[in-house]
Amino acid sequence: MLKPVTKDEKLEFTLRVQADKAKDEILWELLEEKYNGFVDIWPEMYKKKGQLVLEMKFLKVKTSDESVTNENSVRYHVLPGKGVKIIK
Repeated sequence: MLKPVTKDEKLEFTLRVQADKAKDEILWELLEEKYNGFVDIWPEMYKKKGQLVLEMKFLKVKTSDESVTNENSVRYHVLPGKGVKIIK
């Protein structure tokens, strides 16, 4: 029999799903505006009025050789008409 799901496991799952959704929305908006280049995306979490808030931030980068914007960031290459590719 499986052990019950803990509150921490529920929270981790929820945050993971919300982060993926927010990342996908950012990448979709960049594809819609026909942005061709690199972008760093990273999560930031903080407490506000007793609640945990997850915010996804992004920064457009000129070249793939630049150092990452944040230690938690993931670099993507956005190519209109072709899609998105993970770089780092």
